[in-house]
Amino acid sequence: AHRLMTVDDKHIFKIWDAATMRCLFKYRLGDFTCQRPYIRPQLTFMGHSEVKVLMLTGIAIGTASGAVQLVVADPDEDDVAREPEVLLSQTTHGAEVFQVDHMWSLDVFISAGRDQALKIWSYNLTLLREITFPQPLTCIAFRRCVDFDPACGHGDIFVGFAGHLELIARTCWSRGVVDQLAEAFPTEENSAAEHGSMGDGPGPDWLE
Repeated sequence: AHRLMTVDDKHIFKIWDAATMRCLFKYRLGDFTCQRPYIRPQLTFMGHSEVKVLMLTGIAIGTASGAVQLVVADPDEDDVAREPEVLLSQTTHGAEVFQVDHMWSLDVFISAGRDQALKIWSYNLTLLREITFPQPLTCIAFRRCVDFDPACGHGDIFVGFAGHLELIARTCWSRGVVDQLAEAFPTEENSAAEHGSMGDGPGPDWLE
């Protein structure tokens, strides 16, 4: 089922069935400074076969206090007010979080703060790595390749500054934390690429 999400000016987060526009889930968020949809593979039936498809299942938010929060929903048309699973990072940035991003194929989050730091989080918001910079960050984003090939840069992290862009290779940021990643979907990634499902949307460790 295709889903949409909305967040209104009262911070009410809703997930909708895109075909019928029925509200499947709603939850009041606290104050936040940025947000990112949370998408992950889920089992569903297509015809007589059980397959994994990418599904909108929640939202990740950053806060002015420097924390990252994940709200994981279990949408149900018969109980749109059911309580979600809410995860809060135990470690925080030293200042406001102004951007978060998520890569579903690794189930990893990244956040950028006004403290000139980039933090990398596991699927349960355990801090995997922190990288600080000598100047303010302006934006961050995972690099997403259609073929999901790490050799082509899938999973690298772009870091923007006022006058230039840097790249942190996946081989660099994942060094020493590979066992904590939730990369359990290699076949699903290939299947998604073959069937045109959603994708997340090398060289030196640092490129300027």
